[in-house]
Amino acid sequence: MHDGTIRDLAFMEGPESGGAILISAGAGDCNIYTTDCQRGQGLHALSGHTGHILALYTWSGWMIASGSQDKTVRFWDLRVPSCVRVIGTTFHGTGSAVASVAVDPSGRLLATGQEDSSCMLYDIRGGRMVQSYHPHSSDVRSVRFSPGAHYLLTGSYDMKIKVTDLQAV
Repeated sequence: MHDGTIRDLAFMEGPESGGAILISAGAGDCNIYTTDCQRGQGLHALSGHTGHILALYTWSGWMIASGSQDKTVRFWDLRVPSCVRVIGTTFHGTGSAVASVAVDPSGRLLATGQEDSSCMLYDIRGGRMVQSYHPHSSDVRSVRFSPGAHYLLTGSYDMKIKVTDLQAV
């Protein structure tokens, strides 16, 4: 299975087995692996990233978002199972490795935290970047939406947590 450091893990409900599916990714071959926890069997190796995978996020029962040192976010649909969309982070300048990803509860907005201290908000349905900003002075390692998606929390190597009011964006 993995041949390098495991950087992130996530769980999702197994639609076929009813049990938990483990999602794991990291360095080495840059693949995402899915494992049926009830059976202890590997299910899929999802390939496409060309840099180490730093972040995973699951939502909507079948969907995975992954962020990578290759400066992309990839969306994966386990019903297929394959990559269904690639979003680059090089909208302005050279872009940066994606260290954290999250999708809001409606499945409409993607948030990324990046190693250049930036965050990006991306409209998934509209296929466009909404905003890119620098809330921190160092790598943004964690991004999460509030339950109603009114706020975005970001955590950084600068030892700060920032709250962004998304209703003002």
